Amino acid sequence: MFQSQCQEGSQGEIKIDAEPAALKAFLDMLVLGEPAGNRTVKEVALDVFVLADKYNVWSLKDLCVPHIAGGIDRENCLDVLVTAYLHEHQGLMDAAFKVIKANKDRLTGSAEWRQMVSAYPMLINELLMKLLDADVAKVHAPQQSPKVQSSTVLHGLGRMRRE
Repeated sequence: MFQSQCQEGSQGEIKIDAEPAALKAFLDMLVLGEPAGNRTVKEVALDVFVLADKYNVWSLKDLCVPHIAGGIDRENCLDVLVTAYLHEHQGLMDAAFKVIKANKDRLTGSAEWRQMVSAYPMLINELLMKLLDADVAKVHAPQQSPKVQSSTVLHGLGRMRRE
């Protein structure tokens, strides 16, 4: 790398776009297998997950997932959802969705929610479709299979408006 014509080769340094604490946790986990000091894997898992994904360290990314999923609560569920969305991890998105659904009344009025709605409209669309699917499945459970497609619901709503 340092022998190439890249900027790294001419300057003899590599610039890494990461917070120092996150980078330290990532390197500690990579070299030692655990965070240094008194920090736990659960505390650093989200930051390490992001860097492991960025630098294609799949085993470290996979190691972080259960720690992240096990620590999702009302305080961090939106951060986990956005991170999972940006790093295309459906399992973490589903885990965050469950917590969001359970706390939707408290979350939807928050500043963090409004910021997420503004910054990630496609994510909000996906979240709303999941909510619609879940709610429709509850309503139609005795007559239909538990999984009802949102497009069916939206098509039915359009039909109701025309009548």
